[in-house]
Amino acid sequence: MSRKSPSRGSRPRGLPGTYESSYCESVIEAGKRGDSFEKYASSIDCHTDTLLEWARKYPDFGAARKKAKQEMLNFHMNIGKAAMTGDHKHAVGADGKPVVKAFNTAVWIFWMKARFGWREDGPADEDDTANDVAFKFT
Repeated sequence: MSRKSPSRGSRPRGLPGTYESSYCESVIEAGKRGDSFEKYASSIDCHTDTLLEWARKYPDFGAARKKAKQEMLNFHMNIGKAAMTGDHKHAVGADGKPVVKAFNTAVWIFWMKARFGWREDGPADEDDTANDVAFKFT
């Protein structure tokens, strides 16, 4: 028995859907939350390959994907910046109470290397616009 997605009508879960121009704005918003393109694909009940095809076929979605990647990188860089300045210790929870969380620098560095291709000597691929940040761990 195939599961049906409530947001995608009667099509079976995971099968390619129909492109909607509203996906341009929502993929950028996902990037602003730090969500990966893969997570966004799951959130609209599509496979990542479908979204990559849309990015090739629809220039507006291709541009939105690039903007989303930029926003996602910005989100994660801000986490590191907050940790360096101590701002992460001043976070406030949904209940309005202060939330003090320990920041694990090693985990953050690993995440940035794994997710964004950062290396000890700079970006892994100079041609990848998502990795244009000249960041070195020296």
